[in-house]
Amino acid sequence: MMNRPMCPQDNTGLTVAAHCFKINAMNGGRLKMNDCFLEAVGVETVEQAMKDSLKSALGVRRGSKIYKRAELKGERKRFRAEFAKVIIEESRPYIDAEKTVPDIQHREAINRISQKLSSAFSDCLCDEHLRHGIAQKAFNLYLKYLWRLGIIVVPPPHCPIDRVVLTAAGIDGLWTKADDEGQYMEWIEVLKSKAEAESLSLAEWENEVWLKWLLGQKQKRPKRSMCLPQECQRTPAG
Repeated sequence: MMNRPMCPQDNTGLTVAAHCFKINAMNGGRLKMNDCFLEAVGVETVEQAMKDSLKSALGVRRGSKIYKRAELKGERKRFRAEFAKVIIEESRPYIDAEKTVPDIQHREAINRISQKLSSAFSDCLCDEHLRHGIAQKAFNLYLKYLWRLGIIVVPPPHCPIDRVVLTAAGIDGLWTKADDEGQYMEWIEVLKSKAEAESLSLAEWENEVWLKWLLGQKQKRPKRSMCLPQECQRTPAG
């Protein structure tokens, strides 16, 4: 079993991220991990992980608006802060898990994230709620970061669903517009079958797919700012 930094029990009122910041601080503010994914995206702390998870999920995309109106009195800043808070709360059971969190528990966590944010920020969200596809992307990506940072030992049960993995699996779908748990689980089952065919967990399969995609992007656009580390510049299995 891989060693990982342990987060103290939350008996001080600090958030999981705050606890992990203490761990990061032990290494000068960074978790020193030799990981191709982390090196490629430049993420070294849980704070950076959260920032990138939200950015990846909430980035403006044509035809897939998150907000229904222009910024008003800092509501988007409050929304992002609450989004981060809810993700941290929902990530707690994964920190000390000794085995994979069950699908049903993970699905419920994503639904709670969507419901909590929808209830609190319906006035500013498009269609008055946070779409399931956006919630899953932010949460699943954050869990992936915790796993690659070594804070989570057991690979997360699901992976971030986005254009890269959908394309790799031959699925014609838009995660940014997805708002149905049933469709999400159909996609997950297809992705799991791809992973099982290569004797990998879903999380491991997605990580290799993403690195393979990035390698392709690097070869197409050598000056791309997000560079794959030299030792990782090989085509992953599959």
